[in-house]
Order: sequence, then C-alpha cells, then structure tokens
Amino acid sequence: MTSSAAVREDAVEAYLAGGPTDFPVALRRTHVPRSAHKVKVEHRGGREQFECMDRAVRDERGALVYTWFQRTPIAE
Repeated sequence: MTSSAAVREDAVEAYLAGGPTDFPVALRRTHVPRSAHKVKVEHRGGREQFECMDRAVRDERGALVYTWFQRTPIAE
C-alpha cells in the first residue's frame, strides 16, 4: 500500500479546462499523478476526458492545464 505522503509527492495540481458548460467548478482543480497525460472524470453518465498537451502550460496558480478533448459513455 502506498502512503499518502508518497501519493502527494508523485502528484501535481491540475486545472481541467473546457468541456461541458455544466461541468462542476469544484472538479476543475484537482491533483493527478505526475506522469498522467490524460485525466478521465465521470460526469452525467459519461466520462469527460482531458489531455495535457504541453507540460509547460500552466494556469495563473501554477497548475498544469489539461484540455477537454472528448466525452465517452460509461458501459453498463
């Protein structure tokens, strides 16, 4: 089992940009594994997918910017 301290050391702050207009503001700022190129977030019966296109792009608070690129359904 990984300790919470190890998880924090391997995580970076991310800002999830774009996507549906009703995507919750509270979900836009999150922590992701440092190596994550894509982030998937469940929303309204599907998965909103965000991708980090350029690790040099940061928001005004220094978070990596992940840009929405597609929505996929959740298989039932």
